[in-house]
Amino acid sequence: MMARHLVVILPICAAFALLPGGWAIRLGTAGLLFLGGVFTVATSTDQLRTARLRQHGLLPPQRPGPPTPTPPDPGDR
Repeated sequence: MMARHLVVILPICAAFALLPGGWAIRLGTAGLLFLGGVFTVATSTDQLRTARLRQHGLLPPQRPGPPTPTPPDPGDR
């Protein structure tokens, strides 16, 4: 997932670095864009993967951990 994002974001960062202006501003803008994009993808990888799997009709893998309790059946009272 991260490699796919880098293929997209690196040319965009290079285009921002080539815009007119001072070197500090150009590199700062490109760096901020790069770091913001990488951070966003790194923190939301699980949600993105789950959304893509569901989009194609596949069930996402279950996360390890304690089982989720089921709500009580109203007819059991």
